[in-house]
Amino acid sequence: MRKVDLVLAAAVLAAGCATVLPAPAPVPGEARIVPAERRGWNAPVEPNLYRVEFDAVRVREIAREAARLSRHRFEGDLPAAEVAAMELDAERELRARGKCDGGARLVSPASLGDSPAGVSAIFKCIPPVF
Repeated sequence: MRKVDLVLAAAVLAAGCATVLPAPAPVPGEARIVPAERRGWNAPVEPNLYRVEFDAVRVREIAREAARLSRHRFEGDLPAAEVAAMELDAERELRARGKCDGGARLVSPASLGDSPAGVSAIFKCIPPVF
């Protein structure tokens, strides 16, 4: 009788493992947010840091916004407009997920470029002034 119990337990475990679903594939255009402890491997531990990963679809949207900002607010300075567009998008994502109720500032070097894999950068959540 003991052997039957072991076989039954093994069957239940095998059936339970078979029902575990794989993680869903990321939706195109969705940003991925991962908490970070440091700006770099040799930097001190710092609170309120998040690595935000934008896929290629999202990078194209941010690049369009950066081009618009470059013309209207940054007097043709595209690199500054890219940083501002990434910060706005990261801030929106962090607020939507309840990670940050203030602003988001880019604290690692990042450029939109023509990367087919997307862009990953570290942002610091800045508490609101008021």
